Amino acid sequence: MNTRNEQLQQQRIDVLTETIAIMNRRILSKDEHRQHLNETISNQAHQLESKHKTIDLLQVRIELEKETTKLNAETIGKLFAAAKKDKEAIKQFKQLISQQGKQIIDLQQDNDKLFAANRTNETTLILQKEVNKLSE
Repeated sequence: MNTRNEQLQQQRIDVLTETIAIMNRRILSKDEHRQHLNETISNQAHQLESKHKTIDLLQVRIELEKETTKLNAETIGKLFAAAKKDKEAIKQFKQLISQQGKQIIDLQQDNDKLFAANRTNETTLILQKEVNKLSE
């Protein structure tokens, strides 16, 4: 019986050895799988970090674009206000030119009247001198 027990015991040892070998292979396989998962998780973490940085940059660009749009709107408003003031200034300038034109015409007419009156006075003086000469 001893031999039978020894055979059984040897079979148990063989089975246990095979089981241990299988378990070791499973552990190795799980370790490899775990390492692969860790690498995958690490890669995904890097990708997420990169995406977060990209999102942050996009948010900054959006804010800058909003500020630029706001500044552009303000600038356009100022340009329209300046154009309106320029238009008003041009209108006033045209009115001033028109008034000065009228004043020039009025002065020319007054000058013509004075010149005509002055010519009459000169003619009268010459005639008076002639009359005085003849009277003597």
